[in-house]
Amino acid sequence: MRKLAALLLAPLLCAAAGARAQSADEAAQAKEEAIQQAALEAVRELSELRAGGALNDASALALIQKTLSPHFDYGHLTRQAMGKYWSRANDEQRAVVTELFRAKIERTYAKSLSKFSDQNLAFPPAERQRNGDYRIGIDVEHDGSTVFLHFILTEARGEWTINDFLVENVSLVKNFRSQFYAIIRKEGVDGFIALLRREAAG
Repeated sequence: MRKLAALLLAPLLCAAAGARAQSADEAAQAKEEAIQQAALEAVRELSELRAGGALNDASALALIQKTLSPHFDYGHLTRQAMGKYWSRANDEQRAVVTELFRAKIERTYAKSLSKFSDQNLAFPPAERQRNGDYRIGIDVEHDGSTVFLHFILTEARGEWTINDFLVENVSLVKNFRSQFYAIIRKEGVDGFIALLRREAAG
């Protein structure tokens, strides 16, 4: 009886697993398309602002906040960047660092993407990683060379969000972590927060 039950259930379980995998793939593909569209929209509107003489730090930042920023998981990014020091920070410090790190990332993208036009962008096929994450590429042509950007998509609670980004295959989260460690070791978490605030103030 158990063997018969197993034989009957096996195809159903396989079908269910296949359906879940297909559903996850479709959701990741939808997110990939949304990010590509957001990148195109951001670069196109930044180009229009530049052509109209209305491009400045504030307008570029507002545009990034509207287009690309909603796709990032800033909580995860901040935890990854702080590493072991995340557990040593209290809830208030974590909230402040997350918001300041968010602002830092938004400023970085506003500054870098302001240089490009939508004709500079190409989108290679996404790559599924062994751990189930997806790697989304954006190739940027600039000054006769190509810069390779990648976003790492991770699923959490049924939603796909960006939890790392790479420039020329270098993880910016890991790069930030090495910087943050050096600062926190010397200045502590509060000193680190003070530095981020000074950066945000310009």
